[in-house]
Parts: sequence; structure tokens; C-alpha cells
Amino acid sequence: MKKIAIFLTVLTGLALALVGYQLYASALRLEVTRVDIASASERADAFGGLLTAARRGDLEHSLYRADIPDDPAQCALVTITLNLRNHGLLPAEWIDVEVEPMPGDYLRVPNASIDLRPLRFTDLSIVLVSSPDGAGEPRPLHITYYVLGRPMRVSLVTPRS
Repeated sequence: MKKIAIFLTVLTGLALALVGYQLYASALRLEVTRVDIASASERADAFGGLLTAARRGDLEHSLYRADIPDDPAQCALVTITLNLRNHGLLPAEWIDVEVEPMPGDYLRVPNASIDLRPLRFTDLSIVLVSSPDGAGEPRPLHITYYVLGRPMRVSLVTPRS
């Protein structure tokens, strides 16, 4: 009987340790790894394709302002790359990144959710079409995701470029 009690005590301790680790590790680890700013005129083909696809509705995007200039010299492409790490034992589902737009921002691509399996990491890139004068400003990012149907939210700010 004493051996069973010791075994059940150890088993309960391991279960509590596992639950404690999951509670600790359920928060995604996020880091802004790069913020690249390029003039849209330097990447005129990409800018034109992005603008055409957004206007036709061929891609998931968030439109901040409808008055996007057709002239690439009046726009900049801001690429924000995030590194997402899930150290938990459960998947992080429906990861959605919201960017608080600055006054010169026109458009954000993509506007899609992703899932991240347990004990994995991935890089996620977001492209903003912005005016050149406000392209380097820090932008608040709000990341929402779900673990076992429970919503979780993390916020961070991109560095000034």
C-alpha cells in the first residue's frame, strides 16, 4: 500500500509539473527580427502587382486608406518580419497580427491567420504600403491567438527604422 501511495504521489507531482509548464509556456515568444523599408519605385513591379491584386480583391489585405497613389514614387513598402515561437505543448491557433496604422499607411498584406504547432517556430512577414515620410515610424503590433479555444493577446512595438 505504501508503494502505491508513493507512486501516486510521484505521478500527481509530474502531472502538476506538466500543467505548470503548459501554463508558463502557453504564451508565444515574439520578436521583430527585421523591418525593411524600400521605395516603391525601386520595386515598381511588386508595388504594381500588389496594388492591382488588392484592388481586384485577389488577396487578403487590410485597407487603411482608399486613396493609394498610383505613382510608386509617392509610396514606400515596409516589410515587418516577426519570429514566432511556441514553446508550449499545445498548438497556438488562429494567430492574427494587427498593425496599428500610422497616418501615412495605406494598405497591409497579408490579412490571414496562421496556426503554429507545439514546440515549433516560424517567421511571419507583413508588408505595408505607406507614404515615404512615415515609413520608418514605430508601429504597435497586437497579436491574438488561441490555445484550447482560450484567446490570448500579446502586444509589441516595432523598432524605429
